[in-house]
Amino acid sequence: MRELRWKLEALSPSPDALRGWINVFDPDTGMPVRLPEPRFLRFEPENTPPITGMPVTGPLANPVAAKKYDVYWVSEPGAHLEIHNGIGVVIQPTAQDRRELSRVLVAKASHHGLTHIPPTGSDPDTWVAEAVAPLLARQAGITPIEPSWYTDPAISLVAATRPRIANTHHAWPYSKLAVWNPMLGNGRAITRWHPTLDPYAADWEDDQGVGGRVAIRPADLAAPSPSALIGDTYQTAVARTRRSIEHTALGPDDRPCGSRTRGVLRPAPTQATGIAIIGKESRRWRDGRNLIGEPEHTTYIKADDWPLLRARLERLAERIGQRALAKAIGIGERTLRYLIAGRSPSAATQAKVIRLLGQNL
Repeated sequence: MRELRWKLEALSPSPDALRGWINVFDPDTGMPVRLPEPRFLRFEPENTPPITGMPVTGPLANPVAAKKYDVYWVSEPGAHLEIHNGIGVVIQPTAQDRRELSRVLVAKASHHGLTHIPPTGSDPDTWVAEAVAPLLARQAGITPIEPSWYTDPAISLVAATRPRIANTHHAWPYSKLAVWNPMLGNGRAITRWHPTLDPYAADWEDDQGVGGRVAIRPADLAAPSPSALIGDTYQTAVARTRRSIEHTALGPDDRPCGSRTRGVLRPAPTQATGIAIIGKESRRWRDGRNLIGEPEHTTYIKADDWPLLRARLERLAERIGQRALAKAIGIGERTLRYLIAGRSPSAATQAKVIRLLGQNL
């Protein structure tokens, strides 16, 4: 890869003075040195092995969806020297040593789907990587090291931009509201936000503002009531996003992606459920030209039957009259004229027409 980048660099008309530098360690002396860096096909920093004093493997990837993937390295214990009867013996690490001494080092973690405020005592820029590391460690069979805030309440902030929400929860317009999603089930709890908020002592309400105070408890304490909301922790919130697979992708076996899918994914074919005629160029679309570029990638689930229904309405109106036909359908005579003229019906009107004329055309 680096050789390819230097070959492209030779084609660059830019002067050498604009070339960047990269800080690395000399493998012979262990001292930091600066090397010239080509400009094309930038070398991403997560591809640089971390310095741990132990052998590392990687970089490895944990892709879950298009915008949710983690890049990480695994540091493993190497062989060590022991003296037995005055003779140095190289001892290889055991399976238990690899399980307990190996560490997962996350180089890049996706924040997609995580709208929570950073945990107290964490780095706002790296807390997601710290939360993902135990999950990746368990996946690799390594004993995880969980951060101290792993089981703290995972709180999100939303702005009271709608008058109904602000009035329901007694909040100033555009002020911040704290939202605590349940670990299981539906609904969520909301309260007014301030920097010293204690989630377990706050007066929480449900998201609709009805039903009074919501009972809150952490997952490891007894519930004050059987219907108490067990709030999300950073552990459960991050784990949920890493379980949200790419349902719109297909696996190597051409089946929809699932939790057991392994291998390269590809986008699933588009399914067209109907055609909506819009804009001033709609007359050019009557014969379907330039509408479907690749028919093998499109599946039609149901055709639009309304043009056939409208043609039948025109014939019946000429036969029995518009007034009698409108009365039989249960709509006004003016509405019937609009339909015959080509105006799109409402869902209720279309249902009445189908009920009279039948769905089997």
